[in-house]
Formats: sequence, C-alpha cells, structure tokens
Amino acid sequence: MKGLTDHPDVQITLFVVFLLVFVITVVGNLGIIAVVWLDSQLQTPMYFFLSSLSFLDLCYSSVVTPKMLLSLSSERKTISFAGCFIQLHFYAAFVTVECYLLAAMAYDRYVAICNPLRYPVVMSQKVCVSLLAGSYVVGFCNSVVFTGFALRVSFCGPNVIDHFFCDGPPLSKLACSDTHLNQVLVFVFGGFNEVTTVSIILISYSRILFTVLRMGSGLGKRKAFGTCASHLVVVTIFYGTLLFMYLRPSSSYSLGRDKIVSVFYVVVTPMLNPFIYSLRNQEFGHHSSLWWTTSYQELYLFQPCDGIYRFKVNFDAKPQMAEQNRTSVAEFILKGLSDQAEMKAALFVLLLLIYTVTLLGNVGIIIVIRGDPRLHTSMYFFLGSLSIVDICFSSVIAPRTLVNFLSERKTISFVGCMGQAFFYIVFVTTECFLLAVMAYDRYVAICNPLLYSSVMTRRLCMWLVVGAYVGGVLNSIIQMTFIIRLPFCGSNVINHFFCDVPPLLALSCASTYINEMILFSLAGVIELSTISTILVSYIFISFAILRIRSAEGRQKAFSTCASHLTAVTMLYGTTIFMYLRPSSSYSLNTDKVVSVFYTVVIPMLNPLIYSLRNQEVKDALRRTAERITSVSSNCREMWFLVGSSCPRHKAYPPPGFHIYVLDRSTQSAEFVLLGFTNREDLQVMCFVLFLAIYVVTLIGNLGVIILIRIDSCLHTPMYFFLSHLSLLDVCYSSTIIPQTLLNFLVEKKVISFVRCATQLFSFATCATTECYVLAAMAYDRYVAICNPLLYSVVMSQRLCVGMLAGAYLAGVICSAIHTVSIFRLPFCRSKRINHFFCDGPPLLALSCSDTHVNEAMVSAVVGFNVLSTTVFILMSYLLVLSTILRLRSMAGRHKAFSTCASHLVSIALYYGSSLFTYLRPGSRHSLEHDKVSSVLYSIAVPMLNPLIYSLRNADMKNAMRKAKGRVFSSLSIHDSWSAER
Repeated sequence: MKGLTDHPDVQITLFVVFLLVFVITVVGNLGIIAVVWLDSQLQTPMYFFLSSLSFLDLCYSSVVTPKMLLSLSSERKTISFAGCFIQLHFYAAFVTVECYLLAAMAYDRYVAICNPLRYPVVMSQKVCVSLLAGSYVVGFCNSVVFTGFALRVSFCGPNVIDHFFCDGPPLSKLACSDTHLNQVLVFVFGGFNEVTTVSIILISYSRILFTVLRMGSGLGKRKAFGTCASHLVVVTIFYGTLLFMYLRPSSSYSLGRDKIVSVFYVVVTPMLNPFIYSLRNQEFGHHSSLWWTTSYQELYLFQPCDGIYRFKVNFDAKPQMAEQNRTSVAEFILKGLSDQAEMKAALFVLLLLIYTVTLLGNVGIIIVIRGDPRLHTSMYFFLGSLSIVDICFSSVIAPRTLVNFLSERKTISFVGCMGQAFFYIVFVTTECFLLAVMAYDRYVAICNPLLYSSVMTRRLCMWLVVGAYVGGVLNSIIQMTFIIRLPFCGSNVINHFFCDVPPLLALSCASTYINEMILFSLAGVIELSTISTILVSYIFISFAILRIRSAEGRQKAFSTCASHLTAVTMLYGTTIFMYLRPSSSYSLNTDKVVSVFYTVVIPMLNPLIYSLRNQEVKDALRRTAERITSVSSNCREMWFLVGSSCPRHKAYPPPGFHIYVLDRSTQSAEFVLLGFTNREDLQVMCFVLFLAIYVVTLIGNLGVIILIRIDSCLHTPMYFFLSHLSLLDVCYSSTIIPQTLLNFLVEKKVISFVRCATQLFSFATCATTECYVLAAMAYDRYVAICNPLLYSVVMSQRLCVGMLAGAYLAGVICSAIHTVSIFRLPFCRSKRINHFFCDGPPLLALSCSDTHVNEAMVSAVVGFNVLSTTVFILMSYLLVLSTILRLRSMAGRHKAFSTCASHLVSIALYYGSSLFTYLRPGSRHSLEHDKVSSVLYSIAVPMLNPLIYSLRNADMKNAMRKAKGRVFSSLSIHDSWSAER
C-alpha cells in the first residue's frame, strides 16, 4: 500500500498525529460506553443507540488505523491478499451499519419529540434491539455481496494500492479484467443504502421540525432542537464525506483526493463523535461529570452478583424533555436605529435608496461580466460572485429594516430572528473568504503571469468559491447552534436593527462566556487567516511590482489591485472593530452605527468602487451602452420579430444576449405541425374525438368552477384550489386543442413563429402552475387531516391567495426561462415539427446549433419543478398517512382517505405522463412516444379532472344535487308563472 506519502520525515509526523487521533478515539468512545452503562439516568433508547454508535466507531477505526500506523513505521508496506479483503469486508460492513444506526437514531428522536406519551411503548427494548440487529444484518449482507464480487475480479498487473487501506475504488484500479459490473454494484448498493437512510432521516426531521414549530414555548423549542443538534452534526459530517466518496466510485476519479477525504471519515469522524455528543449534549455532559466525581460510589453500587454484573437498560424511561422553571420568549422586538418619528421617515427613504442602488449596481456588474467576453476571466468571475454575495448580504437585513420603519410593532419571531442571524453570518464569512481568494488571484496574475491561465483554471475557481460558501455555512452552523441553546427568559428587546450575535447574547439569562469565546475564536481565526492571505499576497505583489522597470507597467499592475484593496479595507476595518470585541458589555449603540456601514453601505459601494476605479469594467459598460443604443437606433428585431425591413447593422450583439434577425432565407418564419397522421380518414376520426374531448373538458371544468362559486358549502380552501385547478385545465387545453382541431381540417398545417412561441410559453406556464397548485392542494390536505383544529387559522384566505399567486409566478418565470432558452436558437433546418403542438423537445430537434445547454436547462428547470413539488406532495401524504393510521375509527379513516383519493388520482395521472416526457428532453429521444404521452397529460387529464373530483367526492355530488334541485324548482316556478299568464 502506497499510504499517504513517501517522505520519511512526513511519515514520522503522520504516525504521531494518527496515533494521537486513535488513542483519543478509543478513550473517547470507551468513555461514552462506560458513562451510558454506569449511569442509570442515561439508560434510555437514545443513549442505548449512542453507546452502540461508539462501539461501532471503535470497530470502524480499529479496522483501518492500526494497519496504517504499522505501515507508517515500516519500510515495506505490504498486506496479504486475505488480509486486504478481510479489511475491505469489515470496513464496508461497519460503514453500512453506521448509516442504518444513524437512521435508527433519527427515528428515535422523531418518536421522542412527536409522540412523547407513547415513547416508552413504541421504543421498547425489543424494538431497539431489533433495530440494532437489523442494522448489523444489513451491513454484513451488503459487505458480503460487495466483497464477493470484488474477489471475482482477477489481479494480474501491479500490486501497489494507491491508498492507505484496502478500499473498493483503488482495488478496482488494479484489476486486469472488466470492473464495470463491480462499479455499478457499488453505485447501486451504496446509492440504495444512502438514499434509504437519508430518506428516513429527512422524513424524521421534517416531522420533528413541524412539531417543534407548533410548540408555543421558546424554551421547549430550544430543548427539542438541543436533543437533535448532536445527531444532526454527526449525520452531516458522516454523510457529507460518504456521499462524496461512494456515489462516484469510478477508478478514473482522483484517488489522491479520495485519500484525503477517506482520512476524514475513516479516522477523524470516529474521534469527533464522542466530543460532539459530550460537549453539545447538556444532559450527557452533566451525567458524565457526576459519574466521574462519584466513581467510587457508582462502582460500589455495581458490584458483581454471582460473578455477573447485573445491569438492565431502562427502555421504559421517558425522554428527558422536562421544562425548566423559566419563561422564554417566542418573539423579539427590534429597537431599530431611532425612536423619533421624523428620523424614521428620513432613514426609510435613505435606506430604500441605498438598497435600490445596491441591487441595481450589483445586478449591473453581474450582467456586464456575463455579457462581455473580455471579462470572462478569473478576476471577474470572483467579482461576479462577490456581487451575488453583496445582494444576498443586504437582502437579509435591508427589507426587514425597511418594514420596521413603517410599522409600530417591530417584532420578529424567534425562528425568523435565528434565520436572519444564520444567513447574515453565512454571507459575511463568505465575503471574507472571497476577498482572500481575489487577493490570491491578483498574486498569481502579477507574480506568475505566464502560468496564470494554467493555475487559475475554471475548475479551481469554482472550488475556491464553493469553499468560501462552505466556510461561511460551517461557521454559521457552529455559532447558531450554541446561540439557540441559550435561554432567553428576560427582556426580548434587541437593541439593534437586525438580529446580530452581540445583542442576542446580551438578552440571555445564562452565562454567555462560552458563546463569546466561540465568537471571538471563530471570528479571530477567519479574520486572521483571510487577512494573512491578503497581506502575504500583496507583499509578494509589491515586490513583483517594484521589480517592474516601466512606470506604465507599475501603474497598470497597481490599478488592477486598487479596487480590491479599497473593498478589503472597508470591510475588514468595520468587522474587526465589531467582532474582535464581542463582549455584551460594549456599547451596542456604537455597534449599530458601525453595522449600518458594513451591512448596508459597503454592498452599495462595492459595485461603484469596481466600476469607477476599473478601466476594463468602464470599457465594458461603454460597449454595452453602445450596443443597446445601436440596437434601438437601427431597429434590430429581437427573437420573435420576423422579416425585418431594416438593413443589417455592422455592430455585433453582446455574447449571452443573442439577437437574431429572423430573415426568411436563414430562419424559419413559420413552422409546419406534422400532427398525428397524414391519413385523411384517421384525421376525421381524430377531429371528432378531440372535439368531443374538448367540449367535455370545457363543460366539466366550467361546471366545477360555477358549482364552487354558487354553493356556499364549498367556499373552503380545498375547493378554492380545485376551482383554480379547473381554470388551469381550461387554459391548458385551450392552448393546444383549438390549433390541433384546425390542423385536422386544413391541408397546410402551419403555425407562425410568434404563435408557436406564444403556444409554448402558455403551455409551459399552465403546466408548471398546475404542478405547484397540486402541491398546494397536498399541503391543504395535510393541514386538514393532521391539524383539523387549526385548519381555519392556518389555511387563511391570505395564505391561500399567496400560495396560488406563488404558483402562477413560478409558472410564468419557469416558462419564460424555458421559452427564451429555446427561441434564442437559430432554426435553419427543416420547418416541420414532429408534434401536434409547439413543445420543447421537437423544437430543439429543428435547431441548427448545439442544443446541449438548452436540453440541460430544460431538464434542470423541469426536474426542479417536478421533483420539488413531488417531494412536497410525498412528505404531505406520508404525514397524512401516519395520522390516518393512528385513527381508531374505521369511519374516520374512510372519510379521511376519501378527501385525498381524488387528488391522488389526479397527481398520478399528471405526474406519470409529464415525468416520462420532460425528464428526458433530448432531441434524440423518440418524439413519437412523446406525442402519445403528451395526449394523455395535455388533453385527457384536463378532461378527467372534473370527472374524478365530481364522481369521487361526496361534497361535490351533494352540491350538484342541490344545484340540480334549484334548476328544476326554477323551471317549475317559471312553468307555473307562464301557465298563470
């Protein structure tokens, strides 16, 4: 085995480091096991699983670390064939067991928080032992299959494993036979295990989150979150590295990177777990300290009886969720910048102006960089990323502050306050790292100009930006985890205009010393590390510039750094003043003034600094303005305008902003829809069939809308959404069917360019909106069944209108992206669309340019819409199902199921056909199959929806019966009145 390095001096250092890590791992995990087993108050299912996790971590690290230490201390790093596969077997087994054990722990937390009264019954000793045994069985079965297939591969080439232990990918790299089956097997088994366990964890914590958010007590919320925090940290660390490693098992991937990642989850994670659970778990820390201080008495109480230690895990113990005798706050009041009414109006106007300039300036920077190919360099890639961070940074704070200027009661909920603080820390930390990255970019550009393009590759730039965001998120998670655990039981007035850490610490009724030290340490590390990077970079840059003999060259080099140095000075000056003095005893009024500068003013100044002080940006702005002027003055037709009468202009359009003069000689001014068939007899039959379907669709959906409108019993959120679903179905089918019917009757089945684009836009809008409306209906059913007493409060008119408006807005935005991305393409091939309406895939097939990006965009947008709404619907119905199964009455179950049945049938029909068509948008797919599936979801489903909801819904049938009675009574009255006359 090659190990981690070949350098002898580095090997000695690594040996000492890994020996220390292994000793800490063994001591820490054995300590966890000892404390749990010897303290009767920790003998609950939660700590039973925790002790099992510690035992697993011991086995996990002991499989790999001892052999690695031996290899680091010896010259010949060999391992026998049998030893290698035994190590692989046990390693794979323990990894899989840990996945399922973490899922079992998530389920335990779900039962403890969501069903505390049934916790002792549900999480009985038998269930806990079965869950643990099942984890081991699945782990070892998975490992047997995986190792068995690995043994079948022949190894007849080199025998040097490029790793520090026997893992799957480096072993497959040594095989001299085809390993494709093994790689697929690893991906399938690994993917199944990961997806299964991650799904259990996500569903459990989704339910926990809903339960916690319904708690009235802020202290109860923090206590509930506190019991889950340690587990969530462990899950994040473990799954993050595991997903990175084993859902990409191909041996062509970088094994050097894999080795570094493997060190983290194989060696470091088992060491961190006991620290996470002991330091972050107040109950465990308290009991462990008690155990150590009373070890003699505890050992005396556990003297052996008949030579065997008598010990029983108390699975019937209730979860330790007792409330302390304290009151807690559910919301905070933000004092803001001033209490004077005349000052508020002036500050509102000023802040609104600053925020508007911030948005316009930063969005303008992004557009200019995106549109000018001369700015497609690493420096401007980072500048574009900095502008995005500035937009997010100011948007976290400014809108809320503006609202508070206009309202009398400046309240913010506990969750909203913590969310604002979380995202604020994320973006301010990310900006620090981005500025350091930009300094490094300038260093490479000035000190190594010949190597600049090879060093600052696109891939490296992407990783640096991702690393900056990851650093921001991790810093925020650590700080917010410790803040959320604090009790806030005194005043709830925050002496600030947003939720910042120092004013929050000032409100806590417990000691904030640890929080202040964590804030000081993390802020200090981030500030010092990034400032050091910036200073070292600019020291080297200064030396390089001073060696330049040309004064013009020096000035040019300095000018590329001037903007960055100005931005760095402003941000770091204020943040160092603020956060390297975090004590709550400091003047918060002074902090407020300083905070205004770096949270509101700096994001506005950055685009001005980079545009006014940077010649390249000014030139790009000038070129963009000239192009816009040229386009407007020369009557250049854009996208949808056909047959321009204006002469072509010599100016070229900016990249990324494609302007096509749709000349009939090069572009398609109209398209021909091929439809279903060319046979005249079939066309007549299809015309009659589609006309009948369209008439039934209109009558059925309009009937549903009228029925809901006139019957007061149906004026509920459920039928409000149903009426809009019917309206969508009417629009949906009216976009397609009239043109299709016309094409059945005419010989020339043409559609103009503009009408084709309009049809695609309208169709995509209705289809996307329907997805979100179906998701909103699923949420409505969840609230109605799982929280019936709060239904009228939760599903208020305002919320329903807001959800519906959001659905339409999402539909329009996605449709605009979809349509613009397709109709930016040149269509200079055949004009014959192999479909009965203008849909995305057949249009992409006609383009004479590369459609790979468009297909990826269509797949991404459609995939996001379908998957996000599908996940939302599935989660809603999983919660509905769990609630229904807890109902004892069969009549209650039947009634609950009946209210969901119609919606579920509609979802199955709609999503089944749309998933088949649009998650495979490539033009290489069979368009004939697409035509058939399109008929189902674009024509048949809108017709079926009113039938499904009217025939399977008792309320709708009763409303129809009453409406019919009213009509007949009106007719009889009219007849009697006519007879009297």
